[in-house]
Amino acid sequence: MKPLENKKLLIKIAVAAVCVVVVIVVVLTIVSIYTKPVPEIGSGLVVVPSRTGETEVSINKLPVGFPTNIPLEKNAKVVQNYNATGTDGRSQATRVFESKLTLDQNYKIYTNFFQANSWKIDNKYQSASLDSIFASNGQGQLAVNISKNSVSGVVTVNLSYVY
Repeated sequence: MKPLENKKLLIKIAVAAVCVVVVIVVVLTIVSIYTKPVPEIGSGLVVVPSRTGETEVSINKLPVGFPTNIPLEKNAKVVQNYNATGTDGRSQATRVFESKLTLDQNYKIYTNFFQANSWKIDNKYQSASLDSIFASNGQGQLAVNISKNSVSGVVTVNLSYVY
């Protein structure tokens, strides 16, 4: 073979090898995205199951299974109040209300409650418009999401207990 033909053959082999490597990386990336394990209770992550059925609850009552000692703001406007069943068989009790308190005030109320009542804080997050606390009590997990609407300024507290 001539030296020029050898160079062309080597270039073709190198290009083919690079293409094979790229295809393998893409396939492995796709497989890793779709096969991530689901975190377990107490792992620091809260998994809210997909819901199969949702039942509205009167705003004058707590959803079934909702912990009765969780702090709730008096005279707050309740915007959602329901029970749901997850596809995994677990139950969810959710209450959402508009608060007259700030994000920080609400965050402190729930953080202090969890610490004073032997709940384990699994994870927490704070930003300018969203504060979140995820806590467990051995029977279930409570996700507290406190958000502030950037347009209206309304602070909403979402309490979702999965058990």
